[in-house]
Amino acid sequence: MRITRMMLGGLAALLLLAAPLKAQEKPREILPEVPGTPLKVQVVFTETQGERKVSSLPYVLHLMTQDPTSRTGPTGKLRMGLRVPILTGKESQYQYLDIGTNIDCSAQLMSGGLYQLRLKVSRSSSYSPEGQAKGELAVAPAPTPIIGDFSADLNLLLKDAQTIQSVVSTDPVSGRTLKVDVTLTVVK
Repeated sequence: MRITRMMLGGLAALLLLAAPLKAQEKPREILPEVPGTPLKVQVVFTETQGERKVSSLPYVLHLMTQDPTSRTGPTGKLRMGLRVPILTGKESQYQYLDIGTNIDCSAQLMSGGLYQLRLKVSRSSSYSPEGQAKGELAVAPAPTPIIGDFSADLNLLLKDAQTIQSVVSTDPVSGRTLKVDVTLTVVK
């Protein structure tokens, strides 16, 4: 009985001491949101063979401008593609290769109403020898596919509603030309 009274007394004293401590705790600070401007960024890959347009692939990302004091911040990332099986040895051994389009984008508001847009774009595609002869892309992988690869790191200055042709590149093997057009729009 004596132990129980001692335990109850100690527990009561602990509760009395804990109440004032809880009242002295400061409430957690809610950090203000970093202001940003909502943007819509459209990237269009246009591929031509001579004067003939082979494909035009548009991609749209929505993102917020970054805090100018931060080196990291919100970015838009887009991944679109296929995993293509590549025969690596015997008939039953395959390795999968990612084929498609990757876009990483960040933006920062600069003076004069300009936006600094940082884009990393890459695009890969699988060609078959038959498709290459006709000048058309073949999606189905050949036993030994030909993989076309394009990538660029871009640092652009754009105004609201401005479109810029940021890259023009010609594949030395196929003679195809790839153009990358970028449009920035402030979302209101």
